Amino acid sequence: MTRLCHYTSAKNAIKILSSQQFKLGHLEHSNDPFENLSKRYDLSFNVQEPVRTFMNKVFDFSDTQLSYASFSIIKEGVNNDQNWIMWAHYANKHSGVCLTFDLENFIDELKRLSVFFVHDKIIYSNALLIPPNYFEDRIHYKPAEVLNEFNKFLLLSKHMGWESESEYRIVVFDKEIRIPIHSCLKQVLFGPEISNWSKSRIENLLKKNNFNGPFGKLHYAFASYAKPLTFFFKELKENS
Repeated sequence: MTRLCHYTSAKNAIKILSSQQFKLGHLEHSNDPFENLSKRYDLSFNVQEPVRTFMNKVFDFSDTQLSYASFSIIKEGVNNDQNWIMWAHYANKHSGVCLTFDLENFIDELKRLSVFFVHDKIIYSNALLIPPNYFEDRIHYKPAEVLNEFNKFLLLSKHMGWESESEYRIVVFDKEIRIPIHSCLKQVLFGPEISNWSKSRIENLLKKNNFNGPFGKLHYAFASYAKPLTFFFKELKENS
């Protein structure tokens, strides 16, 4: 089983668990400015018309008309559900939740929706750009055709600075997509700084939805000043 971790705020986790659906987002709301392809290329090329207009049309389509789901993929021997950087960056400074999904089940749910999508591990590189003549040669293509042809560079790549995220991304060529999570969700972890209200609310939702996987709160381990703190499970539970 390939496991995918999705770090999010407690508020958003409650929405997901209440609706039993995972809503995919748009790149225009990404926290990485260079995932906005217009910015990525604007800094690097002086592209002449009409190629520039066509490129921006493609990039705008990517930002607003496609749906994205980002996860941290669990590598062998690495507890990516206990990645401090991810907890701090995406889970509201350790007060959020990490939802762990099964990749194969998630893809099966997407297939049932009969939508076109691409998915893979993110490529991390310092060379993220396609030469403008590639766009010029395809100026009569539809934006979706260009994005699919070059999906590795345009949709499934990030700068090397983000490599620690070990991101796995799913991109759906549809603007509004919600994935049922009942068969996909395998584990729920609460951040060590989660509020008691949020923890109680999520536990009640898990029981209400007959969630059978493990769930529980991460705690800080006791350590001396000279040693970094670690996370550990405490009272990890399973519904019966």
